[in-house]
Amino acid sequence: MKRSAPILALAILLVASIHAATGPFETYKTDRNVSLFYNTTDVTYTGLRVTFAGPVEPVLTLGVGAELTLNLNEDGVLTFSGSVPPGCAWEIDWPLDGPLIVDAAWLLEDGTEVAINVHAPMARLAIIMPPYATRWCPSENRIAFIPIEIGFDATRSIDPEGEALTFYEWEWSDLVYLEGVRVVREFRSPGWYWVTLTVWDVEGFSDSVQRSFYIPPWRCDD
Repeated sequence: MKRSAPILALAILLVASIHAATGPFETYKTDRNVSLFYNTTDVTYTGLRVTFAGPVEPVLTLGVGAELTLNLNEDGVLTFSGSVPPGCAWEIDWPLDGPLIVDAAWLLEDGTEVAINVHAPMARLAIIMPPYATRWCPSENRIAFIPIEIGFDATRSIDPEGEALTFYEWEWSDLVYLEGVRVVREFRSPGWYWVTLTVWDVEGFSDSVQRSFYIPPWRCDD
């Protein structure tokens, strides 16, 4: 079977994103709906229940480090059993015209359910460095550091239910705060920084993601 873009995306996201936290749930669209369920805990789950707003037939189910079997698909409720160890994930794909996910929970061996918030937004950020701050050059071609402007973009942040996001807040490790989907700020000192983006949706749910970046103490003299 030909591997799809969502499968590759799952592997990449799992490496890059069980991070400061995409969270235990993420959804997006390609040529179909794609939802990813991450086990970000230290517990091995023995199943997964996903409730849709109506009947649904999965196009694909796939695990990265997880092994689950679909035991039941009744009235839009999919119940899987198997094993999802810590740091592993499960993917469910279904048609674009299919129903939304309205509820989900991890399952434990004793029958206990651990709720997964499938309504919270997903914060995603991009750091736009000027080219001279990301290039390498030999020492003889370097000039002294000067203040630089760096862009920060949150346009890839989404709400799984398609609602508008209402607020975007940026926080840096040097205690600077800004608001907005896209922001630009000046840095007057080189070194390592981290930035945290927090987004809110209309229901008051929020999600945060954090990334670090490095500003070199020099720039290349072209």
